[in-house]
Amino acid sequence: MSENQFCDPCSSRNLMVASTHYCQDCEEKYCDTCTTSHQNQKATKDHRIMANNIFKKMCDPCNVNSKETTGSYVCEECEEFLCTECKAHHTLQKQNTDHTIKSIVEKIHCDPCHRADRREHARYFCQDCTDPEPLCQTCANQHQAMKMTKNHKLSADIATYILRYENTQKRDTIKSIQEEIATNMDHGGDQKMCEPCNYNNITSTAVHYCEDCDERYCNKCILKHNSNRRFAHHNVVNLNDLMKSMDICEPCKFNNDNVRATYICENCIEYLCGDCKRGHLSHKKQRHHNVTPLLSSFFCTNCQGLGNTVNATNFCTNCEDLLCETCSADHKSMKKTRGHTLTPDMA
Repeated sequence: MSENQFCDPCSSRNLMVASTHYCQDCEEKYCDTCTTSHQNQKATKDHRIMANNIFKKMCDPCNVNSKETTGSYVCEECEEFLCTECKAHHTLQKQNTDHTIKSIVEKIHCDPCHRADRREHARYFCQDCTDPEPLCQTCANQHQAMKMTKNHKLSADIATYILRYENTQKRDTIKSIQEEIATNMDHGGDQKMCEPCNYNNITSTAVHYCEDCDERYCNKCILKHNSNRRFAHHNVVNLNDLMKSMDICEPCKFNNDNVRATYICENCIEYLCGDCKRGHLSHKKQRHHNVTPLLSSFFCTNCQGLGNTVNATNFCTNCEDLLCETCSADHKSMKKTRGHTLTPDMA
């Protein structure tokens, strides 16, 4: 057993005891006895303790230098695990300033329990499911007991789940919320309700969304959420801001020009108008990005330019514009565009 696998407090007393847990706040390894003591002390009882079978990633830069240091973070762009010291060095480098650094020992909630309004910490994810969910011990047992998934392999490597799946799933969730809100607005539907209030049979309009909890909150409930120490680092966004980011082309907005977005780059999670979409795909690094039309923005491009909102019925594959019936007829009658190809397939 390497020195890195022993309990740190015991090692300081020259006792070689195998570590079973790790405290993210103290960045120390503990045996079962020291873990119990750590959790019972007033100063450290709220610390985040993870079992070794969940937390087992080593810092990649330290490993290159033949050092065994526990990785507490991951850089999503570099797909590199980092200790606290290497994380600080990584973010100081100019080329890494925009990189996304995440804690790999942040407790993740079990998805099935979350849908049932319960909060259970995930310990596993399924390696065989196409869209894997983080699972608590009970749900993991249930997963392996079901006929369809009984032969699936479960992994306790939550760090890999965070790196490979969590960020993508959050982006998909945000996108679906944006499209759902936009669809409701277009059809005069109801606004989304605050989920904690709804659970308590109270009707209250949601104003905020927590990406980490995957829940919508009213103004009152978000105050309770943000006052909880465990949620202090959660990423909370205003639902109106989600819609603004969807309505406006982001490159145009950067240049102080408000142009409605009609596409989204799935790789960059960036909203684009038709012109910026063409520019985006012309760059070598972005040529193979997946740029798709926004489901909630099938309005005639020409009519929008005149301040009118008219549903599009066709898409010009040459101009890459959405057109209503009237504008489609005009488009086909004009000398410059009469040879263009119009298709009703807008997706």
